[in-house]
Amino acid sequence: MITFFCQFVQNCLLLNMVCSFFLDFSWDKNCAVSKDSSSVFFYPNYEEVRCDSKAAEKFDSWDSVKYVSKAECCKERFSDNIRSCCEEGNGGECSLSGNTLYLPDWVNQTCIVEDENLLADHQIGWATKSMQQCCETCKCHQCVVGMICSILGSS
Repeated sequence: MITFFCQFVQNCLLLNMVCSFFLDFSWDKNCAVSKDSSSVFFYPNYEEVRCDSKAAEKFDSWDSVKYVSKAECCKERFSDNIRSCCEEGNGGECSLSGNTLYLPDWVNQTCIVEDENLLADHQIGWATKSMQQCCETCKCHQCVVGMICSILGSS
């Protein structure tokens, strides 16, 4: 049908361009996938609660959820436990920033130490640069006891 129509519109430049697009268009499902065999993407494995990796050409055309890094996949899909996600699965671990932050652990009434790259976006607002700041923020029982012990131990 398009071929038949396009034979009659060759004098119109705009319609000729539209026709050439449709006549030359390819539905190749791998057109946007890198042909480089070393290209790897990460995808969420919901059954195992982790992010796994596979070569770019192994993804099907309908696989729209893929990430260039394991850290990005873990943060987006498993933000409630990024550390566990980063340590599990194939493709190595997530890279750490080396920037240590302190985060209130409301359940255990204390502060935990965590690398900045392993914090979910909703945790960043609660993170502090020191244990003392964290304890002052959360007013946790264990923090207060720990601070008293460290003060008494250092005097």
